[in-house]
Amino acid sequence: MTQIQTLPLTSMIIRHVCVEGWAAIVQWGGIRLRDLMTLAQPQANVKYAFFESADGYYERWDIASATHPQTLLAYQKNG
Repeated sequence: MTQIQTLPLTSMIIRHVCVEGWAAIVQWGGIRLRDLMTLAQPQANVKYAFFESADGYYERWDIASATHPQTLLAYQKNG
């Protein structure tokens, strides 16, 4: 986490709709996921990014969604 927080902070206000059914307009802060993926250097034929949270929730996104400018690896909420 310390290394992630050395990357440029991006902050944006976005309406988030959670898979658990709640929604909120929140100021999120974190790094653009595409910046992290650039550092990871995925192979050219990769089609999906796989995510798993500490509580066991998992999901996969197509690369276009994962690298969209509004996709953040957020570690701040409302500052």
